[in-house]
Amino acid sequence: MFLFGIVAVIFLLISESITIPLSVKEVPSIPKYHELPSPYHKTDDILRFVVSLSESCSNQNNFKLEYHTPQQAMDLEMDTTPKSHGKSDEYFDFQTQQRKEPVTFIENGNDINTETLVQKSASAKPDIPNSWKDKSTPPKDLPVIRIQSGDNSQPKYQALIMFGEHGRELISSEIGMSFIQSLHEAVCTPKKSSASSSSSSLLEIEESDLTSTTPYSKEQIQSILKNWEITIIPIVSPSAREIAEKSNFCNRKNSNGIDVNRNYPFHFGEGHANEKSSDQYPGVTPLSEPESRIAAQIAQKIHPKLFVAVHSGAELIVTSPAYRKMSLEQMPKGVQKVVESLHREDCPNCSAGPASQVLSYLAYGCSMDYMFEEGFKGEDNPTKPSQEHFSFTFETWQGNLETAKINNFDFEKEFGQEKAELKKLEEKKFNDLRTKVGDDQFECLTRFNPPPSLYEKTRGRWTKALFSTLSSVATELKN
Repeated sequence: MFLFGIVAVIFLLISESITIPLSVKEVPSIPKYHELPSPYHKTDDILRFVVSLSESCSNQNNFKLEYHTPQQAMDLEMDTTPKSHGKSDEYFDFQTQQRKEPVTFIENGNDINTETLVQKSASAKPDIPNSWKDKSTPPKDLPVIRIQSGDNSQPKYQALIMFGEHGRELISSEIGMSFIQSLHEAVCTPKKSSASSSSSSLLEIEESDLTSTTPYSKEQIQSILKNWEITIIPIVSPSAREIAEKSNFCNRKNSNGIDVNRNYPFHFGEGHANEKSSDQYPGVTPLSEPESRIAAQIAQKIHPKLFVAVHSGAELIVTSPAYRKMSLEQMPKGVQKVVESLHREDCPNCSAGPASQVLSYLAYGCSMDYMFEEGFKGEDNPTKPSQEHFSFTFETWQGNLETAKINNFDFEKEFGQEKAELKKLEEKKFNDLRTKVGDDQFECLTRFNPPPSLYEKTRGRWTKALFSTLSSVATELKN
């Protein structure tokens, strides 16, 4: 018996050291590891969670689930011409009320004119589907959720909310799970036959967690939904997240090495991030990636009045434009009011305003600016309050190596006696990852994602901010 015990201990020690072999070609220098720390969910678990919610909803018209396949997205004809001007340029230039001169594109540090880039784009056919064959994490079918209440007594505004554009920002789609579950509880009557199978303990977000951190009641959410039909992409780039989960906590780009949040036609290719090694590499042509194509196709169909992209890596509430300098005072009054309200009520410690004012750099070809432009299609006079359009990026967390060192944290007060021990264990395992993956990888994990002790609070805070945004924007559109 004693010998058997020794053998068992040795086996456990060996099994603890077993790691997932690295096969992603873009990150060959990354150490081979790792388990995803609790309470974070794996990509497939999040996708299954979304499906389980849909299957448990008896009134399917209120909670519709549809799939967008990568191949279908690539096969559909789309306008992939880079654009440096649009209706929003006229809308923005309040001082002169004139269109500005075309912005010069930059490629590899050399100025090129717009016509050259347009010709280059037209002649380059996306070859992304062929490149999936040798990738360990090919793009997955994207589940897209459309949510509305059963009350159709008045026209509804369209909103598009996206999570998980970048792999390393794990908390983004975790916030998405909380937001989707809150909406599900407000619009769905559970199927009697699926009560036991709608979700497993692994996927379930407990109702107590939501009610304690999201102070919007079911009735309040139903009231908000009288004004909105909401389209949600829970994970824009599953392949990017899977790379982060399995082999590289620092990974931002998809399995083709493209930053899908720089792959949109509006101001595509400007700036100096045109080397493949860049974290913001936009690709050769706009909409070369299935992820950005799917989002663009949805936007072209619904022309959202409100767009929100949820990210992490900072604590910011920013609005379009990201590609040119603009102050909050130059923005429409409705946008100013919403930004100021969110800053005051939901994130007083955040920086808030146009991205180009708040950030230390300009960003090009991003989803926020593209969606802002798409929202104007069909609008005759976008300076009217009823025809305004709102496009935001929420940066939900900024940490560092020291963030994970929770000193004198009162777990009992925060979680209650029953859950405190579990949360302490999660916290320890989270911090133990540092010795397994090294400082650089662990710094990426903590910079973009809160530790377990702050996970629920971060998730709940930004779930509330999303509902606050829907409520505030609807108010401004009606004024």
